[in-house]
Amino acid sequence: MDRISAFIYWHDNPSREQARLIAQHNTIDWDALRDWAQTEAVDQSIIDKLEVSTLLTRGEAEIEAGVGTPASDVIANARQQLKNTDA
Repeated sequence: MDRISAFIYWHDNPSREQARLIAQHNTIDWDALRDWAQTEAVDQSIIDKLEVSTLLTRGEAEIEAGVGTPASDVIANARQQLKNTDA
């Protein structure tokens, strides 16, 4: 959560990338992050975009590895979510 905080409060893009990489390789409690964002009066779409980015990266890695049949569905859903948060 400290990398996400650094990105949010200091607009530190390397911290955003680090947070994405951490999320990509670990189990993240996205609801807890959203609760934290709400408590801190942070735009929750930042958390949503990080989650979508993580899902996209995981799904693309599954496709490259030839595993995880729902990967293409994950990617399609994540891309749709990303479009919806940008609107």
